[in-house]
Amino acid sequence: MKPTVVVVDPVSTGKCVVLEFVNRGFNVLAVLLELKSNLKICQDMLEACQQVFSYSGDTQKLVQEIEAASDNIGVVTAGCENGVELANELAHHFGTLSNPPEMRLARRNKYNMGEAVRAAGVRAVEQSF
Repeated sequence: MKPTVVVVDPVSTGKCVVLEFVNRGFNVLAVLLELKSNLKICQDMLEACQQVFSYSGDTQKLVQEIEAASDNIGVVTAGCENGVELANELAHHFGTLSNPPEMRLARRNKYNMGEAVRAAGVRAVEQSF
């Protein structure tokens, strides 16, 4: 049995991510950060999902809802930029491949990204900030 995939905010090109997982035989759970504004845009893609959740800001509640829907979470990914932070948090919780939570600022802020690269011993452009 293939693991369940959670896609956080599968809007824009994230719709393609969901459909690709579905076409490959995975069950997909979608998490929408803004249900009302994205529901109409994503209706066709959401129908392909096993279940759709609306994120209210309560991560623990969302985790419980996801756990009730599947006990086999194998992948958590962001469907668009807005979903990156929550996807990282969920991936860490479910123990799937993810970036270290303590490096989240280096993934979203170019200055911090450059400094993280430099701290890892890789040449990086000089920054003036």
